[in-house]
Amino acid sequence: MSSRSPRPIGTKQTGEFLREVAAFAGLAKQRVDDFIMVEERSYYGYIGAFPEFYSQYRRGLPNRFGAIGDAAYMLALSKFAVRQLGLIPARLIVTDNPPVEYRAAIRAEFRALDHDVSVEVDFAEDSFAIHQLVRETDFASKPPLIFGSTWERDLAKELRGFVIEVGFPAQYEVVLSRTCVGYRGALLLIERIYSTLISRSA
Repeated sequence: MSSRSPRPIGTKQTGEFLREVAAFAGLAKQRVDDFIMVEERSYYGYIGAFPEFYSQYRRGLPNRFGAIGDAAYMLALSKFAVRQLGLIPARLIVTDNPPVEYRAAIRAEFRALDHDVSVEVDFAEDSFAIHQLVRETDFASKPPLIFGSTWERDLAKELRGFVIEVGFPAQYEVVLSRTCVGYRGALLLIERIYSTLISRSA
């Protein structure tokens, strides 16, 4: 198995992950391809109406984001935000203190988020230091979108931005079985992101 994230989000990552798992397990390639085709058709059926929505609100929506959390999740989330939502990574912070010997490989993954998108990742555990890094970040002229936890709520307010709680603690989210992983998880994440963004104008 490769070093690909075990928590794929969206069509590209999920398809790659499923094909890799199937190859490792010796499953029939055609069955896996058929399953992926059905899931992707359903996914893009929902996404088909999204451009019309986006065109109505795009002027006020953030185009840069920050992400704070463990390495595997932040990598999957950042790839999804870049490749499928067209967002620009402004600050990515890994908080789970990976061993020093793995950090070069982690940096390399973040430097290859997409064919034309490369970003340097920060490693930090202290909340004060993390928030200071975010404050020093250039989010251009629009309010920032921050993927983090409850600890980033006040920071987002300070920066007049938005926070999507995807990590722990999540004191203002009730979660029983919701996930951001896979095809359906990606759709749920899109709903959460853009519901949060447009709710300010309500």
